[in-house]
Amino acid sequence: MAARELAVRSAVRAMLITPGRGDLAALLRSASAALACGVRCFQLREPELSARELLRWGAALRELCGARPARVLVNTRVDVAAAPCFDGVHLSWRALAPREARALLGPEKWIGLSVHTQDELRDRARLEPCDYVLFGPVFATPSKAGRLEARGIAGLRAAAGACEIPLVAVGGIDETNAAALRGTGHAGCAAIRVFEDRERAAYFARALSENPS
Repeated sequence: MAARELAVRSAVRAMLITPGRGDLAALLRSASAALACGVRCFQLREPELSARELLRWGAALRELCGARPARVLVNTRVDVAAAPCFDGVHLSWRALAPREARALLGPEKWIGLSVHTQDELRDRARLEPCDYVLFGPVFATPSKAGRLEARGIAGLRAAAGACEIPLVAVGGIDETNAAALRGTGHAGCAAIRVFEDRERAAYFARALSENPS
C-alpha cells in the first residue's frame, strides 16, 4: 500500500464534520474533545461563511491541532482549500469535478468525494483523482430525511467491496452503533453531533478503536 493511502486511512479512521451553525467557539470545543479522543481528520462544512471567514476558521482549527498529524479539509470551496491551513477539499457529487479540482490544487492536496449509490461508485473516471469517498447515509439521519434512504450495513459492505480507495461511512453513526459496522471493509466513520459531547465522543472513539474494518 502506498504511503499516501496509508496516511489517508490513518486520518479518516474518525472524521469530524462541522454542523454548519457558524459558531467557531462551539466548533473548537468539539474539535478539542475529538483531538483528545484521537480524531485526526476535520471537515469544515460551513456553507454560510465567506472565504475570509473560512480561512479564519481553518487557521484557528489548524492552530488547535498543533503538532498533531491532523488533516483539515474544507467542504466544496476549492479556492479556499488552496490555503496553507487546509490539507484539501471535500466535494459533493454535484460540485466541481474531482479532476478539475486536482488540476487547480495540484498533487499534494487531498480530495474527498461524497457518494450515495453503487452507480456512483462505478464511475471510475470521477473517482480516480480522489483520495477517499464518503458513503451514506448508512443509518437514518435528520439531515437526509425524505431525500436519501439509509443504505444499511449491507449497503455499506457492498459499497466498500466495490470501492478501490478508502471509503468512509457517514450518516447516523454514533457511539451506540459504530461497533455494528465491524467487518464491512470501510476505512473509517464520519460524524457531526457525537463530537458535541465529550463523553459521547470518547465512547465513539473507543468503539472505533475496537472495531476493525
